[in-house]
Amino acid sequence: MQKLRPVSEFHLIFTGPDRTGKTTLINSLLETLKKDSGYKDKYISLRKFSKPDTAIKARLEYMNYISNLFRNKYTIADRCFYDEEIYGPLYRGYMPNYINKLDREFSKLKNSIVIFTTASSIFVWKHWDGIEANGNELEDRVYISSAFDNLFNTLETKRIMINNSKLTKTEALNVLLSFLNKHFK
Repeated sequence: MQKLRPVSEFHLIFTGPDRTGKTTLINSLLETLKKDSGYKDKYISLRKFSKPDTAIKARLEYMNYISNLFRNKYTIADRCFYDEEIYGPLYRGYMPNYINKLDREFSKLKNSIVIFTTASSIFVWKHWDGIEANGNELEDRVYISSAFDNLFNTLETKRIMINNSKLTKTEALNVLLSFLNKHFK
């Protein structure tokens, strides 16, 4: 297992479609950092965002999060404003017009990286905890995966895409650690 090279700060946002391994990868990373001599005594702020139910609530929550990141040296977000680019129009009926601004602000932070998780539809449905999929959900899944792929290509922030349907948990963590070690300053 690789270790994460010690740095003075980092800010990570994990994003991607539901059931593609974001939380699993975060938990693996946190477990590794707790064992790592360079991070075991550090406070790592973990923020799990839910899906906001209104445009105003989403914008305020995400802008507040970005403006306060400087208070913690090591931050990890499970979901964040990037998700709203896809889920806002699809499920809440609005187009968020603040994503690019927040991405620019986030990219200015030292060692800020977005981790996109993706997976095949088969992988996702296997991890859906037995929920039956109807035709609309399958269409949404295809749209959501495609929309995240498009979003990945438009960001200013350093980013990596990890396809969890092709990797074990350990392999996915090693891919992430290798990327972070390469890009952290």
